[in-house]
Parts: sequence; structure tokens; C-alpha cells
Amino acid sequence: MDVSVIIPYHQDRGYLFDAIESYEAQEFTGTSELILSHNPEFTLGQNFNTGVVRANGKYIKVLPDDDLLTPTCLQDLFDAAERTG
Repeated sequence: MDVSVIIPYHQDRGYLFDAIESYEAQEFTGTSELILSHNPEFTLGQNFNTGVVRANGKYIKVLPDDDLLTPTCLQDLFDAAERTG
């Protein structure tokens, strides 16, 4: 697995679907996984930490639930990380 994308959230504020769609629209030649980390009894930080524990990727990208990825975000980040070590 190349990249784990973690969306930690406490409650859906109405933007989660758009964030997921931006992940699904990625132009990425590698492998990736999406981890929705949600437990209403946890803080946002605890949900983030839970996502990190579940992640299988070489790299982790955090995607806030109210944010969007550009179409080549994962490819650009992966290429830069591989190039710079």
C-alpha cells in the first residue's frame, strides 16, 4: 500500500460526501486506501490516532472532512516524498 488517506471526524457536518468523492476521483498510479475514522465518543484527535493505527500505507495523508483533494494530490505528494526521501 502506497498511501493511506485518513478522514478523521467527530460528526458529519455535511461535507463528508464531497471529501470522499475527491478521494475517489484521484489520478494516482499507486495504491491507496481510504480510512474513515469516526467514533462520536472520541475527540477529533482520538479519531485521527485510531486512523493512523489502522493505516497500511507507506505514507499517510490526512483529509479533513470539510476539505477536498485536487485531482492529482496523491500523485504529487507521493512523487515528492519518493524523490526527497
